[in-house]
Amino acid sequence: MNCSAMKAPERKLSVDEYEKILNAAGVFADYRMYMLIKTLCEKGLRVSELKYVTVRAVRDGEISLSCGKRLHTILLPKKLCEELKKYCSKKQIHSRMLISVWAVPVGM
Repeated sequence: MNCSAMKAPERKLSVDEYEKILNAAGVFADYRMYMLIKTLCEKGLRVSELKYVTVRAVRDGEISLSCGKRLHTILLPKKLCEELKKYCSKKQIHSRMLISVWAVPVGM
C-alpha cells in the first residue's frame, strides 16, 4: 500500500445508502456481496485493504496492515467477527484470505 499516494476526495455513504446496498445484496441472496459490503463499511476499510481480512484476522478480532515502516492494527467488532466466522464456515474457508473468495471480476 502506498501511503504517500494522492488522496481522492472522501465520499461517505449515508446510513440510508448503506442500508439500501445491504438490502439489495439480501434481496438477490448474494451472501458474498453482503459480507463484503458489511466488512468494508463497518470499519471504513478500503477495497485494497480487504487482502488483510484473513481467517486468522477474523479469529483474532483484528487486522494488521503495514504502511511503509509502520504497522497499523484495526480492531474488528465482535458481531462482525461472528458473522464472518459463519460466512467462512458456510463457504468452507479455513485458512486463506477472504479476498480470494470475494474477488469480483473487472467490469462487474
